[in-house]
Amino acid sequence: MSDLQQKKKGKSVLVILLVSIGLLSGVSLFLGYTLKQELNENEMLERRSTSAEDRFKRLTGDVAKAKSLLSTIDISGIDSVALGKDVEEILAKRKESAEKIATLEKQIAELIEESDGQASNFAQFKALYAKLKTEVYTLRSEISKLKAKNQALISENAKLKEENKQLGTDLAGANENNAKLEGINNDLEGKVAIGKRLQTFEKIAEGVKVRRNGEEKSTNRAKRADKIRVAFTIGKNEIADAGEIDLYLRVLDPSDRIISENGEEFNYKNEKLAYTTKESINYKNSSTDVIIYAEKTGGKSFEAGLYKVQVYTKTDMILVETFTLK
Repeated sequence: MSDLQQKKKGKSVLVILLVSIGLLSGVSLFLGYTLKQELNENEMLERRSTSAEDRFKRLTGDVAKAKSLLSTIDISGIDSVALGKDVEEILAKRKESAEKIATLEKQIAELIEESDGQASNFAQFKALYAKLKTEVYTLRSEISKLKAKNQALISENAKLKEENKQLGTDLAGANENNAKLEGINNDLEGKVAIGKRLQTFEKIAEGVKVRRNGEEKSTNRAKRADKIRVAFTIGKNEIADAGEIDLYLRVLDPSDRIISENGEEFNYKNEKLAYTTKESINYKNSSTDVIIYAEKTGGKSFEAGLYKVQVYTKTDMILVETFTLK
């Protein structure tokens, strides 16, 4: 082989070598770029995944805080009787909020598991959490107001109890005073009643014989007596009831039988008493002379023996006397 041929062959080899090196360099650059792109994409995905996981973790933590906040809401110390309807509404709302938080917790856990940390529905659940958090704080505020209202009622009730206690003490004192006053009043009424009672003086009960001229003569002989005369004077009494007064004469014979023509009766202290005769007088609170007669019954003579004489008003017995006919 000539020198010329050898030189041409050497150039060809060199060209092939250079082309091969160029191709290898290009392939190397392409592979390097492709690898870098893949690394960048993997890094971005990893960062995005980490960010989503962190956000979900934060949201999960927020939900846990909301759940913890809900557990601090209680109605202990609230008077369920005084605030019955309000307490029922708060309990119902607390139960509803607890159920919503439990649902949200479950949904977030499922989302994290199924989406492998993807944040496609993160905004939706974040909005739900924000709404739920607002609801929990509102519930807490309502319970605080309810507790304040309950405390006001407790204070008012304590005040009313104290006032009632004082009223009870005052009432007991008033009742005691009333009892004393009633006793004094009854005593005064008793004294007034005694004071108003009519008193009789110069009392005479006897048998009398009536002469033809109408003149009456005292006698102690039963067969000679035509009538029984009871004479007395009612004393002056300025506090007694003035006006017409009915006087009831009762004469009992020696056998304790009432002398009465018609068997008439009058009411005396819830009792019916038979009387001999009735006389009405006009009493003017001054001394008043009275004469009342008892007639024979059936035209028969009076029996011999001891006679009892009683004179009544509608409220009092004002005279008691005895006399004897022989």
